[in-house]
Formats: sequence, structure tokens, C-alpha cells
Amino acid sequence: MPDAYDVRALVEEINPTEQYLLVAVVLVGLIVVPTLLVLTVVVVVRRLHRRRPARGTALRAAALLAACVAVASYNWGALHLIADESSALAWCQATVPAAYAGGWIDYEVSFVPLRGQCRVPGVGAFDTRGVSGDFGDPLPGYVNPTVAVAAFLTLALFIAVRRFPDDGSSSDQEAPACVAGQKG
Repeated sequence: MPDAYDVRALVEEINPTEQYLLVAVVLVGLIVVPTLLVLTVVVVVRRLHRRRPARGTALRAAALLAACVAVASYNWGALHLIADESSALAWCQATVPAAYAGGWIDYEVSFVPLRGQCRVPGVGAFDTRGVSGDFGDPLPGYVNPTVAVAAFLTLALFIAVRRFPDDGSSSDQEAPACVAGQKG
């Protein structure tokens, strides 16, 4: 932990565009997560009302849930990175060594992977991960790994859904002639 120093003039700039984008991401996530949950319930309920069970239903529901986890985790991380001047000041004070306290520092956000950084011109960037205190943790350590694993599972499960469609046939089988547009 760096020595204590005056933080009043520490952060020169918090990029408002990044902060607006973070707010937009959070708002979109508040719409997407419930939508994915409703789609999951619809997929399962519709399939339960059919007589013949389908292999693709469970895969489709799991894929939608994994996508929901990925979006919700990313949304949770973005919510943590929304900063006002006081929180950015506190995070940068805890992150940037006291030797650079006299210089101007910019607080930046990276969207992929999610992270907050305090950048000292001419010196480099200091990651705010792991900083906690009165203003909270800027980004919990579990967010990026959770997003990565859930996104990978989503992709893998949607590929499996393509392999085992709900109609019981495999997607690599040849389509019937009437479906393929041929006469006969």
C-alpha cells in the first residue's frame, strides 16, 4: 500500500464517454438478462407440452442460461467500474505509488477485459483490481473469469444445439427433397 498523500489534485480526468458507455452497458444488461431468463422458461415450457422429448431442449435452455450468466456477470463488473471523482480518487490513491502522486493521473476503463486503470503519463498504467475501501471494490476478481467461462459455455452449447435440433434429426443429415426445393 502506498504512503498516504493528498488526493484532491490527483485525478485530472475521468473520461465521461467511458462512464456513459458503462451506464449504457448496465442499462442494456438490465433488459437482456430478464429477456434471456424469459426465453429459457419459454423454451422449457413449450417443450414440456410436446409428447416426444427432444435432445436439443436441455442444450438450448443451458445455452440461454450460460448466456444469461455471461451478460449478468459483465453487467455486474461494469456497474462496479462506474466512477465519480471521489471513488476514482480513492482507487488511484490506493493504486498509484506515492512517488507519482505529484503528477496528473487519468482514470480509464477497459471494456474487454473489464478493468479500471489509473494512468500516469510517461510512467504507465496501474490496475485498480484488488483495491477496496470506503468506495468499494472497483472490480471483483471473479468477474472476468466468470464472463470468459460463461461465454465459452454459451458458444459450445449453441454449437451443440445446432448439432441436435428439436425435431430429432441431426443437422448434418440431408434435407428432404421437398424442403431442399427439388421436385419430386
